[in-house]
Amino acid sequence: MSELEHLTKAPKGRQKIYYYDPTWEYCKNYTKEKLSDLELKDMMNSEKIGVESVFGKLKGDFVFHRVRD
Repeated sequence: MSELEHLTKAPKGRQKIYYYDPTWEYCKNYTKEKLSDLELKDMMNSEKIGVESVFGKLKGDFVFHRVRD
């Protein structure tokens, strides 16, 4: 077994498999590029605070302990 094969093994001895999805990579890079703009970044942070408080209130009203997809 070569050194490279040894490095790519999972703890249980199985071969690790890596998938590359070009669409996902494009979306990640696009988002990073957009969030590098400080004005947009500030807007997203304020949106996040508003949305999280709504979900927190709903979870409290309906006694949710965990929300799943």
